[in-house]
Amino acid sequence: MRSPNGPLFKTYEVVAIVAFLLAAVAVGSLRLVY
Repeated sequence: MRSPNGPLFKTYEVVAIVAFLLAAVAVGSLRLVY
């Protein structure tokens, strides 16, 4: 999955990690609310 020449892949990995953290926070808040 990792390629030596690919800033695009690194950026995509960062975006995926941020999206995953946001999803985890959303699920956690929903569990706290409900």
